[in-house]
Amino acid sequence: MLYSIIPNEEIWAETDEVGIYELSINGCRMQVASVDGNSGVLIRILSTDPQDYLNPKYQPGTSIPFIRD
Repeated sequence: MLYSIIPNEEIWAETDEVGIYELSINGCRMQVASVDGNSGVLIRILSTDPQDYLNPKYQPGTSIPFIRD
């Protein structure tokens, strides 16, 4: 049994956030949604450095290529 103030619909809802990853690029942590196997779209920055938010390369909606070793 689960007692919560959050409605059951929210707790048991299926989410569509299947392809969301946390990456670190040049020390800047960010969330990226996978578009295909080679790139993604920047959702938000998770960094604590204010300069990362001012960097035009890290604006939400920017395409981020996935580099594999």
